[in-house]
Amino acid sequence: QIDNLLFGSSQLIGAQYDPDLFHGWGLRPSDWSFGASVQQQIFPRASVEGGYYRRSFTMFTTGGTVTDNLLVSPRDLATYSITAPADSRLPSGGGYTIGPLYNQNSGVFGQSNLLIMSTKKVGDDTRVFNGVDLTVSVRGANGFTFSGGTSTGKVVNDWCDIRAAVPEGAYVGVSGLLNPYCRVESPIQTSFRGLVTYTIPRIDVNLSSVYQDKPNIGTDQLGSLAANYTLSAADQAAAAAQIGRPLTTTGTITVNLVAPGDLYGPRIRQLDLSAKKIIRFGGQRLTVGADFYNLANNNVTILFNGTFVPNVAGWQSPTSYMNPRVVRLNAEFSW
Repeated sequence: QIDNLLFGSSQLIGAQYDPDLFHGWGLRPSDWSFGASVQQQIFPRASVEGGYYRRSFTMFTTGGTVTDNLLVSPRDLATYSITAPADSRLPSGGGYTIGPLYNQNSGVFGQSNLLIMSTKKVGDDTRVFNGVDLTVSVRGANGFTFSGGTSTGKVVNDWCDIRAAVPEGAYVGVSGLLNPYCRVESPIQTSFRGLVTYTIPRIDVNLSSVYQDKPNIGTDQLGSLAANYTLSAADQAAAAAQIGRPLTTTGTITVNLVAPGDLYGPRIRQLDLSAKKIIRFGGQRLTVGADFYNLANNNVTILFNGTFVPNVAGWQSPTSYMNPRVVRLNAEFSW
């Protein structure tokens, strides 16, 4: 038996919509930003600036709507937990408890009657970022400039109200019955960056360099490593003992053993350099130069294999690296 008896039908097209979804205030995702900064001159043509920034989102995880299966209530779901396998690569070497995980009772398995409603009607779904930036800027002779500093912050996502009210919700890609992580927060993370430019007098050579040192988080501060583990027969038997019946499933059961924000890849460090020579003749000018990206040719892994098998190599093996060193030659003629 499949887990949705209406699969292949028009049930999603003809799904019911809560009438309250079409009128009223505060039904769409929103965000509020707040920032305050102070700048101080430390000596002529040099300053330091510090700022605090906060950004809060509503309905961030669900996107504004929740799909409730009217034929399945929280009472129709049994909860259980599993124990992470012992493996030195896992946080604390494994052996910790993961849960709650949900499993549908056989009496409602495959039943579907969907109602789409506003997230606001179900509960809170928030994301909050708090951060502090520090920047130092210096301007000198011969086009010398320096700007550099740090950016430090953390993110907290919380949609536990939604999970408690509608654990069977159809936003499976985000929550699902096998995702226990409804409140997640990143550690405090810091990025460093710096920019320097200088023109060598008399020979008219312009040099510039950019350096960055940042966490390996991709586009999301909670985008940490995953350990997708397929439950063994022993794991399923232990879960069945907790709920008093065999698990209701159509195939394998896979659980992420690492909570978002717990485990990250190595930091990304990159140095870029540009050199340009200005050649003047008459009222015309020729600029020739070379740009070097990732000058040190660092090869930090940015995407990892997320399939986890206990004490077997392959998990966290690279699937994508940062771009290698690139050299670009360029010329510009002005008249």
